[in-house]
Amino acid sequence: MPSNGQFPPVGPPSADPDDVLVPFGAPEADKGDSSSKAKAARGPAVKPRRSRKALRPLLWSLPFVLIGLAASTYLIGLTLWSRASLGHWTDSDYTSAQAGYEGQKTLTKSGVESWVANYNLGTTMLREGDTEGGIDLLRTAKEQVPTATEIEPGRIETYSYECQVRINLALGIEIQGDAKAASDDWSGAATAYSEAKDIVSPCQSPSSSQNQSGGGGDQSDQQSGGQGGGGQSDQQSGGQGGGGGQQDPGEQADDSTDRLGDKEQQAKDKQDQGGQGQDQQDKGGQGQDQQDKGG
Repeated sequence: MPSNGQFPPVGPPSADPDDVLVPFGAPEADKGDSSSKAKAARGPAVKPRRSRKALRPLLWSLPFVLIGLAASTYLIGLTLWSRASLGHWTDSDYTSAQAGYEGQKTLTKSGVESWVANYNLGTTMLREGDTEGGIDLLRTAKEQVPTATEIEPGRIETYSYECQVRINLALGIEIQGDAKAASDDWSGAATAYSEAKDIVSPCQSPSSSQNQSGGGGDQSDQQSGGQGGGGQSDQQSGGQGGGGGQQDPGEQADDSTDRLGDKEQQAKDKQDQGGQGQDQQDKGGQGQDQQDKGG
């Protein structure tokens, strides 16, 4: 019995403010002995094991990540390679440019844009004087290049990849026609000029006249000096090689169409004159035979 004759109060123990939970989001801290006792009661810490199912999506996506990485590396490397070859072209080092484009053609022959290497290499070969080889590659590029949008019947988008290929291919065939004209093969020259005109004419600017080929005789006279050696074609090819001051594709197609129409007409005229001269020679020969018989 207590010395003062009173018993202690009977009832539940008083609440301890230290027992409240920490606010939401606050970091947990050690609470002294109570926390230590709780840790002891739980036993030693066990390292959590990662579920294999959680790793499956990562494993499945790994091949696609590697493929994407390889494709990115390939495209970036090819772009840098193309820029290096173009730098050689701009510096008029066409031999080095051709070597670079030949390697790209081998590397991209089964790619989705294989026409680019054929176009680059074909254009370089034209500039180097290998007209036949350049035309063959540009014909292949024309079959592979994405089809341009038709803006009106007989006309396609001027600033398209297809027009780039068409303009250079027509230039190569025009050079062939100039060579035939220089050797007085007017029939072959007319055929080449007609083919080149058909190739480049769809790329003319929308504002160009539909009746350009029927125009001025003065322009025909100016063009006649370039037929023998293909001077105009060589000048145009040289302008492309320089990389600066290039003509607008639509204007270039307009000029090429006009020039080729004039050259084609002149070649046909020469062909007709040659046929008439041959007829006169034949008639002269027949007259000489008759004189010989009469004598």
